Amino acid sequence: MEAKEPKGRSAWSGRKIDPIMLLFPVAVIVLVVLAAVSYSMYKGEEEDTNLAVEVHPDVDGVAAGSIVSMWANTTWNGESIDGSSDVQYLWQVNDSALGSFSSTAQRETTFTAGRVAGDGLITCDVTYVVDEISYTSNTSVQLTINPPTLASVSVEPSAITLVYDRVQIFTSSAIDSLGDPILGLVYSWTLEGIPTVNYTLNSTTGPSVNLTANITGTAWLNVTATYNGAAKNASAVIPIIPAAPTMTIGRTNLPGGVGIKWTCSEPTGALSWDNVTVHLTDGTEMVNWSLEVGGLNGGVANTTEFGPMTLGSLTVFLNVTDLAGNGLTNLTDYFTFTTSGGKFNPARDYTVTLIYKPTLDVIVQSPFRG
Repeated sequence: MEAKEPKGRSAWSGRKIDPIMLLFPVAVIVLVVLAAVSYSMYKGEEEDTNLAVEVHPDVDGVAAGSIVSMWANTTWNGESIDGSSDVQYLWQVNDSALGSFSSTAQRETTFTAGRVAGDGLITCDVTYVVDEISYTSNTSVQLTINPPTLASVSVEPSAITLVYDRVQIFTSSAIDSLGDPILGLVYSWTLEGIPTVNYTLNSTTGPSVNLTANITGTAWLNVTATYNGAAKNASAVIPIIPAAPTMTIGRTNLPGGVGIKWTCSEPTGALSWDNVTVHLTDGTEMVNWSLEVGGLNGGVANTTEFGPMTLGSLTVFLNVTDLAGNGLTNLTDYFTFTTSGGKFNPARDYTVTLIYKPTLDVIVQSPFRG
Protein backbone atom coordinates (compact mmCIF):
# COMPACT_ATOMS: atom_id res chain seq x y z
CA MET A 1 0.00 0.00 0.00
CA GLU A 2 1.28 3.48 -0.94
CA ALA A 3 2.25 5.71 1.96
CA LYS A 4 0.47 9.02 2.24
CA GLU A 5 1.68 12.34 3.55
CA PRO A 6 0.22 13.23 6.85
CA LYS A 7 -2.44 15.78 6.75
CA GLY A 8 -1.52 19.37 7.64
CA ARG A 9 2.09 19.17 6.38
CA SER A 10 3.43 21.25 3.46
CA ALA A 11 4.71 19.74 0.30
CA TRP A 12 8.13 21.23 1.24
CA SER A 13 8.08 19.69 4.61
CA GLY A 14 10.99 17.46 5.16
CA ARG A 15 12.89 18.66 2.11
CA LYS A 16 16.33 20.22 2.37
CA ILE A 17 16.69 23.87 1.04
CA ASP A 18 19.85 24.86 -0.88
CA PRO A 19 21.37 28.10 0.69
CA ILE A 20 22.39 29.33 -2.74
CA MET A 21 18.76 29.40 -3.69
CA LEU A 22 18.05 31.63 -0.72
CA LEU A 23 20.76 34.17 -1.80
CA PHE A 24 19.63 34.33 -5.39
CA PRO A 25 16.85 36.96 -4.91
CA VAL A 26 19.22 39.16 -2.90
CA ALA A 27 21.87 38.98 -5.61
CA VAL A 28 19.34 39.93 -8.21
CA ILE A 29 18.28 42.97 -6.21
CA VAL A 30 21.91 44.09 -5.69
CA LEU A 31 22.69 43.75 -9.38
CA VAL A 32 19.65 45.80 -10.29
CA VAL A 33 20.66 48.58 -7.85
CA LEU A 34 24.28 48.62 -9.08
CA ALA A 35 23.12 48.76 -12.66
CA ALA A 36 20.84 51.69 -11.85
CA VAL A 37 23.63 53.58 -10.07
CA SER A 38 26.09 52.85 -12.87
CA TYR A 39 23.61 54.05 -15.45
CA SER A 40 22.94 57.21 -13.46
CA MET A 41 26.69 57.99 -13.14
CA TYR A 42 27.30 57.23 -16.78
CA LYS A 43 24.36 59.40 -17.73
CA GLY A 44 25.70 62.31 -15.57
CA GLU A 45 29.18 62.13 -17.17
CA GLU A 46 27.65 62.21 -20.60
CA GLU A 47 25.65 65.26 -19.73
CA ASP A 48 28.69 67.10 -18.26
CA THR A 49 30.89 66.36 -21.22
CA ASN A 50 28.17 67.55 -23.56
CA LEU A 51 29.02 71.16 -22.46
CA ALA A 52 32.27 72.39 -24.03
CA VAL A 53 34.05 75.76 -23.82
CA GLU A 54 36.81 77.27 -25.96
CA VAL A 55 38.60 80.56 -25.16
CA HIS A 56 40.03 82.84 -27.85
CA PRO A 57 42.52 84.25 -28.74
CA ASP A 58 45.82 82.79 -27.63
CA VAL A 59 47.27 84.96 -24.83
CA ASP A 60 50.51 83.06 -24.34
CA GLY A 61 52.72 86.03 -25.19
CA VAL A 62 50.95 89.40 -25.06
CA ALA A 63 52.66 92.75 -24.63
CA ALA A 64 52.64 94.39 -21.21
CA GLY A 65 49.85 96.96 -20.98
CA SER A 66 48.20 95.74 -24.19
CA ILE A 67 44.44 95.43 -24.62
CA VAL A 68 43.13 92.12 -25.97
CA SER A 69 39.56 91.37 -27.09
CA MET A 70 38.59 87.91 -25.80
CA TRP A 71 35.56 85.66 -26.31
CA ALA A 72 34.28 82.20 -25.43
CA ASN A 73 32.73 79.70 -27.84
CA THR A 74 30.35 77.29 -26.08
CA THR A 75 28.65 74.15 -27.44
CA TRP A 76 26.09 71.68 -26.11
CA ASN A 77 26.09 68.28 -27.76
CA GLY A 78 28.32 69.82 -30.42
CA GLU A 79 25.85 72.61 -31.23
CA SER A 80 26.70 76.25 -30.57
CA ILE A 81 24.84 77.91 -27.69
CA ASP A 82 26.72 81.20 -27.91
CA GLY A 83 23.51 83.16 -28.42
CA SER A 84 21.51 81.43 -25.68
CA SER A 85 20.24 83.46 -22.75
CA ASP A 86 20.55 80.33 -20.58
CA VAL A 87 24.34 80.53 -20.65
CA GLN A 88 26.24 82.38 -17.91
CA TYR A 89 29.93 83.32 -18.07
CA LEU A 90 32.56 84.10 -15.46
CA TRP A 91 36.04 85.29 -16.55
CA GLN A 92 38.90 85.17 -14.08
CA VAL A 93 42.66 85.72 -14.01
CA ASN A 94 44.53 83.96 -11.24
CA ASP A 95 46.61 87.04 -10.28
CA SER A 96 45.14 90.54 -10.38
CA ALA A 97 48.63 91.98 -11.04
CA LEU A 98 48.57 90.23 -14.42
CA GLY A 99 45.59 92.23 -15.68
CA SER A 100 41.86 92.79 -15.52
CA PHE A 101 38.66 92.38 -17.54
CA SER A 102 36.29 95.08 -18.71
CA SER A 103 33.47 92.63 -17.90
CA THR A 104 33.64 89.26 -16.17
CA ALA A 105 30.07 88.12 -16.95
CA GLN A 106 29.82 88.46 -20.72
CA ARG A 107 30.67 86.07 -23.53
CA GLU A 108 32.88 88.79 -25.07
CA THR A 109 35.19 90.87 -22.90
CA THR A 110 38.34 92.97 -23.02
CA PHE A 111 41.44 91.98 -21.12
CA THR A 112 44.00 94.65 -20.21
CA ALA A 113 47.40 93.11 -19.50
CA GLY A 114 49.42 94.25 -16.52
CA ARG A 115 52.36 96.63 -16.93
CA VAL A 116 54.99 94.06 -15.91
CA ALA A 117 55.99 90.65 -17.20
CA GLY A 118 54.44 87.54 -15.69
CA ASP A 119 52.79 84.13 -16.19
CA GLY A 120 49.38 82.91 -15.09
CA LEU A 121 46.02 81.50 -16.17
CA ILE A 122 42.85 82.97 -17.62
CA THR A 123 39.76 80.88 -16.88
CA CYS A 124 36.27 81.09 -18.30
CA ASP A 125 33.58 79.29 -16.24
CA VAL A 126 30.34 78.56 -18.12
CA THR A 127 26.99 77.54 -16.63
CA TYR A 128 24.18 76.26 -18.90
CA VAL A 129 20.64 75.64 -17.68
CA VAL A 130 18.66 72.84 -19.38
CA ASP A 131 15.22 71.86 -18.07
CA GLU A 132 15.99 73.70 -14.82
CA ILE A 133 19.18 71.68 -14.35
CA SER A 134 22.51 73.59 -14.31
CA TYR A 135 25.54 72.18 -16.04
CA THR A 136 28.99 73.73 -15.67
CA SER A 137 32.25 73.55 -17.54
CA ASN A 138 35.39 75.70 -17.76
CA THR A 139 38.52 76.17 -19.76
CA SER A 140 41.82 77.72 -18.67
CA VAL A 141 44.44 79.10 -21.04
CA GLN A 142 48.05 79.98 -20.36
CA LEU A 143 48.68 83.72 -19.95
CA THR A 144 52.18 85.05 -20.56
CA ILE A 145 52.83 88.80 -20.44
CA ASN A 146 56.00 89.92 -22.16
CA PRO A 147 58.00 92.76 -20.55
CA PRO A 148 57.71 96.31 -21.91
CA THR A 149 59.97 96.95 -24.87
CA LEU A 150 62.36 99.79 -25.67
CA ALA A 151 60.33 102.34 -27.66
CA SER A 152 62.58 105.37 -28.09
CA VAL A 153 65.81 107.04 -27.01
CA SER A 154 66.53 110.76 -26.90
CA VAL A 155 69.46 113.09 -26.26
CA GLU A 156 69.20 116.38 -24.41
CA PRO A 157 70.02 118.89 -25.66
CA SER A 158 69.26 117.56 -29.13
CA ALA A 159 70.52 120.70 -30.86
CA ILE A 160 72.86 123.23 -29.34
CA THR A 161 75.63 125.57 -30.44
CA LEU A 162 78.84 124.60 -28.71
CA VAL A 163 81.46 127.21 -28.03
CA TYR A 164 85.09 126.42 -28.85
CA ASP A 165 86.84 124.83 -25.84
CA ARG A 166 83.70 124.95 -23.70
CA VAL A 167 82.30 121.86 -21.93
CA GLN A 168 78.75 120.76 -22.71
CA ILE A 169 76.89 117.96 -20.90
CA PHE A 170 74.63 115.66 -22.94
CA THR A 171 72.18 113.24 -21.33
CA SER A 172 70.30 110.34 -22.88
CA SER A 173 67.02 108.86 -21.68
CA ALA A 174 64.73 106.10 -22.90
CA ILE A 175 61.00 105.39 -22.91
CA ASP A 176 59.41 101.94 -22.97
CA SER A 177 56.36 100.78 -24.91
CA LEU A 178 54.12 101.95 -22.05
CA GLY A 179 55.57 105.47 -22.08
CA ASP A 180 57.49 104.95 -18.85
CA PRO A 181 61.17 105.83 -18.34
CA ILE A 182 63.58 102.89 -18.53
CA LEU A 183 66.52 102.52 -16.19
CA GLY A 184 69.49 100.20 -16.46
CA LEU A 185 70.18 100.56 -20.18
CA VAL A 186 73.56 100.03 -21.80
CA TYR A 187 74.74 103.19 -23.61
CA SER A 188 77.36 103.71 -26.28
CA TRP A 189 78.38 107.21 -27.48
CA THR A 190 80.24 108.28 -30.64
CA LEU A 191 81.00 111.63 -32.30
CA GLU A 192 81.13 112.35 -36.01
CA GLY A 193 81.97 115.39 -38.15
CA ILE A 194 85.23 116.54 -36.61
CA PRO A 195 88.61 114.79 -36.16
CA THR A 196 89.10 112.76 -33.00
CA VAL A 197 92.12 114.89 -32.07
CA ASN A 198 89.87 117.96 -31.86
CA TYR A 199 87.38 116.79 -29.26
CA THR A 200 87.18 115.08 -25.90
CA LEU A 201 84.40 112.83 -24.63
CA ASN A 202 84.90 112.11 -20.95
CA SER A 203 83.18 108.75 -21.45
CA THR A 204 81.66 106.60 -24.18
CA THR A 205 79.25 104.77 -21.83
CA GLY A 206 76.68 105.72 -19.25
CA PRO A 207 73.58 107.92 -19.54
CA SER A 208 75.52 111.21 -19.84
CA VAL A 209 78.78 112.48 -21.31
CA ASN A 210 80.78 115.70 -21.37
CA LEU A 211 81.93 117.02 -24.74
CA THR A 212 84.65 119.60 -25.42
CA ALA A 213 85.75 120.61 -28.93
CA ASN A 214 88.64 122.85 -30.05
CA ILE A 215 87.69 123.26 -33.69
CA THR A 216 84.84 125.00 -35.45
CA GLY A 217 82.36 123.14 -37.64
CA THR A 218 79.37 120.84 -37.14
CA ALA A 219 79.44 117.61 -35.16
CA TRP A 220 76.89 114.87 -34.56
CA LEU A 221 76.84 113.19 -31.17
CA ASN A 222 75.28 109.73 -31.45
CA VAL A 223 74.05 107.42 -28.71
CA THR A 224 72.91 103.81 -28.92
CA ALA A 225 70.89 102.46 -26.00
CA THR A 226 70.33 98.73 -25.57
CA TYR A 227 67.61 97.11 -23.43
CA ASN A 228 66.71 93.41 -23.31
CA GLY A 229 68.59 92.86 -26.56
CA ALA A 230 66.83 95.69 -28.44
CA ALA A 231 68.70 98.84 -29.50
CA LYS A 232 67.57 102.37 -30.39
CA ASN A 233 69.60 105.36 -31.57
CA ALA A 234 69.45 109.12 -31.12
CA SER A 235 71.64 112.04 -32.15
CA ALA A 236 72.36 115.65 -31.28
CA VAL A 237 73.39 118.22 -33.90
CA ILE A 238 76.16 120.47 -32.61
CA PRO A 239 77.46 123.50 -34.51
CA ILE A 240 80.80 124.46 -32.96
CA ILE A 241 81.63 128.14 -33.06
CA PRO A 242 84.53 130.27 -31.83
CA ALA A 243 84.35 131.83 -28.42
CA ALA A 244 82.71 135.25 -28.29
CA PRO A 245 84.96 138.03 -29.59
CA THR A 246 85.71 140.83 -27.18
CA MET A 247 86.48 144.53 -27.67
CA THR A 248 86.41 147.84 -25.88
CA ILE A 249 84.18 150.85 -26.43
CA GLY A 250 85.06 154.51 -25.81
CA ARG A 251 82.52 157.12 -24.74
CA THR A 252 81.97 160.59 -26.22
CA ASN A 253 79.14 162.88 -25.10
CA LEU A 254 77.11 164.34 -27.96
CA PRO A 255 76.82 168.16 -28.10
CA GLY A 256 74.06 169.61 -25.97
CA GLY A 257 73.84 166.48 -23.82
CA VAL A 258 71.39 164.86 -26.24
CA GLY A 259 73.15 161.51 -26.05
CA ILE A 260 76.34 159.45 -26.02
CA LYS A 261 78.55 158.08 -28.79
CA TRP A 262 80.35 154.75 -28.26
CA THR A 263 83.33 154.01 -30.54
CA CYS A 264 84.48 150.41 -31.02
CA SER A 265 87.96 148.95 -30.92
CA GLU A 266 88.90 146.12 -33.29
CA PRO A 267 87.24 142.89 -31.98
CA THR A 268 89.42 139.92 -31.10
CA GLY A 269 87.63 137.90 -33.77
CA ALA A 270 85.20 138.36 -36.65
CA LEU A 271 82.03 139.92 -35.27
CA SER A 272 78.95 140.58 -37.35
CA TRP A 273 76.62 143.32 -36.18
CA ASP A 274 73.68 140.91 -36.49
CA ASN A 275 75.31 138.71 -33.82
CA VAL A 276 75.10 141.57 -31.33
CA THR A 277 72.40 142.46 -28.83
CA VAL A 278 72.74 145.85 -27.12
CA HIS A 279 71.47 146.07 -23.53
CA LEU A 280 70.96 149.31 -21.62
CA THR A 281 69.94 149.50 -17.96
CA ASP A 282 69.45 152.33 -15.47
CA GLY A 283 69.83 149.97 -12.51
CA THR A 284 66.10 149.43 -12.26
CA GLU A 285 64.85 148.78 -15.77
CA MET A 286 66.49 147.31 -18.85
CA VAL A 287 65.90 147.62 -22.59
CA ASN A 288 67.66 145.79 -25.42
CA TRP A 289 67.98 145.89 -29.17
CA SER A 290 68.65 142.73 -31.17
CA LEU A 291 70.58 144.02 -34.17
CA GLU A 292 70.14 142.91 -37.76
CA VAL A 293 72.63 143.83 -40.48
CA GLY A 294 70.00 145.16 -42.85
CA GLY A 295 71.42 148.22 -44.64
CA LEU A 296 74.75 148.04 -42.78
CA ASN A 297 76.35 145.74 -45.37
CA GLY A 298 75.86 147.81 -48.52
CA GLY A 299 79.59 148.38 -49.09
CA VAL A 300 79.55 152.06 -48.04
CA ALA A 301 79.26 153.79 -44.69
CA ASN A 302 75.75 153.36 -43.39
CA THR A 303 73.82 154.24 -40.26
CA THR A 304 70.75 152.30 -39.16
CA GLU A 305 68.36 153.35 -36.42
CA PHE A 306 67.08 150.75 -33.92
CA GLY A 307 64.45 151.91 -31.47
CA PRO A 308 62.86 153.67 -29.71
CA MET A 309 62.76 152.05 -26.26
CA THR A 310 61.32 153.40 -23.01
CA LEU A 311 63.75 153.42 -20.10
CA GLY A 312 62.16 154.98 -17.04
CA SER A 313 61.11 158.48 -18.08
CA LEU A 314 63.38 158.47 -21.13
CA THR A 315 62.73 157.44 -24.71
CA VAL A 316 66.04 156.09 -26.03
CA PHE A 317 67.03 155.64 -29.70
CA LEU A 318 69.93 153.48 -30.86
CA ASN A 319 71.82 154.24 -34.09
CA VAL A 320 74.58 151.97 -35.41
CA THR A 321 77.14 153.17 -37.98
CA ASP A 322 79.17 150.69 -40.03
CA LEU A 323 81.89 152.79 -41.67
CA ALA A 324 83.02 150.08 -44.10
CA GLY A 325 79.51 148.92 -44.93
CA ASN A 326 80.62 145.27 -44.60
CA GLY A 327 78.19 144.26 -41.84
CA LEU A 328 81.06 143.60 -39.45
CA THR A 329 82.12 145.41 -36.31
CA ASN A 330 85.44 147.04 -37.08
CA LEU A 331 87.78 149.61 -35.57
CA THR A 332 86.14 153.09 -35.33
CA ASP A 333 82.62 151.80 -36.08
CA TYR A 334 80.29 153.33 -33.53
CA PHE A 335 76.79 153.45 -32.09
CA THR A 336 74.93 156.24 -30.31
CA PHE A 337 72.19 156.61 -27.73
CA THR A 338 69.99 159.67 -28.15
CA THR A 339 67.05 160.56 -25.94
CA SER A 340 63.79 162.44 -25.89
CA GLY A 341 61.71 163.36 -22.88
CA GLY A 342 64.85 164.15 -20.92
CA LYS A 343 68.56 163.38 -20.74
CA PHE A 344 70.69 160.72 -19.12
CA ASN A 345 70.91 161.66 -15.41
CA PRO A 346 74.48 162.51 -14.33
CA ALA A 347 73.64 161.30 -10.82
CA ARG A 348 72.40 157.90 -11.96
CA ASP A 349 74.40 154.79 -12.79
CA TYR A 350 73.74 153.27 -16.21
CA THR A 351 75.34 150.26 -17.90
CA VAL A 352 75.65 149.39 -21.57
CA THR A 353 76.41 145.76 -22.49
CA LEU A 354 76.98 144.13 -25.85
CA ILE A 355 76.00 140.42 -25.89
CA TYR A 356 77.17 137.84 -28.44
CA LYS A 357 73.94 136.15 -29.62
CA PRO A 358 75.29 132.68 -30.46
CA THR A 359 76.70 132.10 -26.97
CA LEU A 360 75.05 134.84 -24.87
CA ASP A 361 78.51 135.83 -23.71
CA VAL A 362 79.47 139.43 -22.96
CA ILE A 363 81.46 141.17 -25.70
CA VAL A 364 81.94 144.35 -23.76
CA GLN A 365 80.32 146.08 -20.80
CA SER A 366 80.70 149.67 -19.66
CA PRO A 367 79.07 151.57 -16.79
CA PHE A 368 78.46 155.30 -17.19
CA ARG A 369 76.60 158.30 -15.84
CA GLY A 370 74.78 160.92 -17.86
